[in-house]
Amino acid sequence: MPEGNSRPNIILLVMDTQRAKDMSCYGYEKKTTPNIDKVAEEGALFTQNISPGVWSLPAYASIMTGKYPSSHGADMQHEYLESRFLRLPEVLGQMGYTTAGFSFNGWCCIASGLNRGFGEWRDSQEVHRFRKDPRALEQLKSRGEEYDRGSLALVLHLIDWLQEQRSEKSPFFLFANFTEPHAAYRPPQPFRKRFLPEDVTDDEAASCSQDGYAELAGKIKRSERDWKILRALYNGETAALDARLGILFDYLGEAELVDNTILIVTGDHGDEIGEHPPFIHHVLTIYDSVIRVPLVIRYPPLFPRGKRIEHITQTLDIFPTLMEILEVENEEILREVQGKSLLGAVSGEDGREFAITDYSRPLQSFERIWRRYPDFDLRPLNRSMKAISTTEYKYIWRSDGRDELYHIKTDPDEKKNIVHSEPEVLEELKTKLISWVESIPQAALPDFLNLNAGAGKSASAEAIRRLKHWGFYL
Repeated sequence: MPEGNSRPNIILLVMDTQRAKDMSCYGYEKKTTPNIDKVAEEGALFTQNISPGVWSLPAYASIMTGKYPSSHGADMQHEYLESRFLRLPEVLGQMGYTTAGFSFNGWCCIASGLNRGFGEWRDSQEVHRFRKDPRALEQLKSRGEEYDRGSLALVLHLIDWLQEQRSEKSPFFLFANFTEPHAAYRPPQPFRKRFLPEDVTDDEAASCSQDGYAELAGKIKRSERDWKILRALYNGETAALDARLGILFDYLGEAELVDNTILIVTGDHGDEIGEHPPFIHHVLTIYDSVIRVPLVIRYPPLFPRGKRIEHITQTLDIFPTLMEILEVENEEILREVQGKSLLGAVSGEDGREFAITDYSRPLQSFERIWRRYPDFDLRPLNRSMKAISTTEYKYIWRSDGRDELYHIKTDPDEKKNIVHSEPEVLEELKTKLISWVESIPQAALPDFLNLNAGAGKSASAEAIRRLKHWGFYL
């Protein structure tokens, strides 16, 4: 095992709600990610990367544990990652790594248990205060930018932390997530005008509803123009974050940290932005707009420059990949991890056959809907879902029996359900999914809506009371 200073540093950066298909390094026609594109040119880009979860808590918990949501249990029915599950920073800390986490995400926090194992942790409320840093205000002025949702201030603080580590002998693991491009999409200038259609004013863009439940409840109906505006605003958010990440990447080069650092850029999940109305954002859906996320890794010794890996991968594979790189042989640790090392996919010798995404019964969404629309009929949404994805097909199992099958290669936006026209493919994928479900441990945890998980996310006592009476909340 590499020891001491010979061990590589690790930086894990997560773009909140970033779908792969809107990034220029993934072939998007608009130049949204020029700085990440450069990292991809110097490292490896995984073209078929699938998140195991459809929203932040299960997705982050899977990254940190190397487990699927159905095994770690942190999801819509149980908003907490139990302490019994081993975390990546715990393992790295035991190996002598200095570990620090900076989270802008209200679900990746102390209240949800995702801070456990980090030697230093800055929770979302503290990270939000970074925006008052006068250096960030001065940077905005010098760069001709309008305002900062937080990524610029966070990057400056990450650089501060890295500078403090220059004199340390131990390697470090630095984790950070960014609020962009998570809704509400409010990109600052000059990024907003870069993507908005010329005939759309700032006032029209600002008035375009981004309510995640209003259309579902039948209160509004978005036009194609609305969706076009929302996609443009989303692209502006991505470009703004990419510009701020460029500052961090430049520092890594100037500080001569880049070549002895495993630099990982990924996303927790994506968003629906008009592909399957009335759904918007990332609730109540498991389509590829939500689960196909970026994964770019720069580490020259093991990830060849400019390599594009076409094998199926998942974000929970990051944990076992680091274990293989660091030559961890502890069977107790390895036995806990359900992901698969990415090095097999890089070499082309041992890639995944398929990816799995879990979506538990959407209790959290039920509470939020009834909080605002107490007369809404929840029954049609009372379903859990699982998806099995290959490089060619995707099968969605739904607990209400309304299954879906898509030929992803020719129908990437999942418009044509071929569940009745491809019975052999359906049976093959269903059999594999059933076998997978019955082969892994299931976390049978009680319903638990965390009243303290992030600002503005407190559950409604009245909505929970009603959910209990109707048997939704156990």
